Amino acid sequence: MAVTWNVDLLDRVKTADSLSHVVGQVHWEVYEVDGMHKARSYGTVHLSPPDASSFTPYADITKEDANAWVKAALGSDKVTELETGIAVKLAEKKSPTKFSGVPW
Repeated sequence: MAVTWNVDLLDRVKTADSLSHVVGQVHWEVYEVDGMHKARSYGTVHLSPPDASSFTPYADITKEDANAWVKAALGSDKVTELETGIAVKLAEKKSPTKFSGVPW
């Protein structure tokens, strides 16, 4: 299975300049599932104020829009780092090399 990006929540303000319901912060997660194993990372990004000429009304925002905003805000290097990290976490869960616990 491939890495999946998901937006959990959009924080918005009622008005900003002449625009209504402007998204300023996005809460996201990236994960991969393989059988019973899941690896994930999550975070929040702040968005730059929108340009009125390219503004997407809140009701028209799609999941794809929000995921694209997250990836643009993070930058391609960070996106690659997160996706690579997910693969490493998942491999460790499937075939552990580190353990915690007590012997009793």
